[in-house]
Amino acid sequence: MLKMHKIVLLSSPTKDGEAGVTPINTLDKMLKMHNIVYKDWTSELLNKWDRLRKDQDAAIKSHETSLSTFSSASQHLVEDTLAERLGKYASLSGAEVPEIVEEKLPELTSAMQREIENALMPRPSTEVLVRSFGLEIKRHDMHTLAGLNWLNDEVDIFSQDLVIAPIHMNVHWCLAVMNMKTKNITYYDSMGAPNNRCLNGNPQQQNGSDCGVFTCIYAEYLSRKAELSFSQKDMPYFRQKMVYEILKSKLLL
Repeated sequence: MLKMHKIVLLSSPTKDGEAGVTPINTLDKMLKMHNIVYKDWTSELLNKWDRLRKDQDAAIKSHETSLSTFSSASQHLVEDTLAERLGKYASLSGAEVPEIVEEKLPELTSAMQREIENALMPRPSTEVLVRSFGLEIKRHDMHTLAGLNWLNDEVDIFSQDLVIAPIHMNVHWCLAVMNMKTKNITYYDSMGAPNNRCLNGNPQQQNGSDCGVFTCIYAEYLSRKAELSFSQKDMPYFRQKMVYEILKSKLLL
């Protein structure tokens, strides 16, 4: 609550000899020190905000002009760059692109299929079907190529220009290739297991049964310097092809 205080000043004596008294209103004096008590204070406030608004509008317009100029320059730069690149591509449009010829797999004839089916008969399991390269291939060995059977673990390592080494990882087959000419070793894993030294991009198997077939086909393709262009869908064909090749002791190329 505001309290009114009055201060009494004694003035000079009057004609009658009595001192004059002049009251002072301190609250009134304090209020007059603030603009709010004046009638035109609202007008001044509105004028102030109007000036601020005009300054802001001018700043926004200036930024918009700068942005428009920058956007226009950027657009011209992009157009010039695209035109330059298109010009380079256009100059190459007349160049001949070599045709990529996809390697065709050897055909398995009806006669071949009959020999394959006969070799895959499970009985008698110990019958020797092939004697070649110092090895005996029995019927139970051949039967590992039927369906999704796993290939057996009897691996022969030979050495010529390439040392091709199948690697048995307990439940999985991989392949290491040692090139004696280039003096390097490459590693192939159809399951794509993490291995910092494993080549990326080699054909991948899509089941848990074909690692042995993948390993053999890796070896065949690499030994004749062919592109690894096969995939999982080719595995049934390769199984039958391998049966025939073992029967004839010769690769079917």
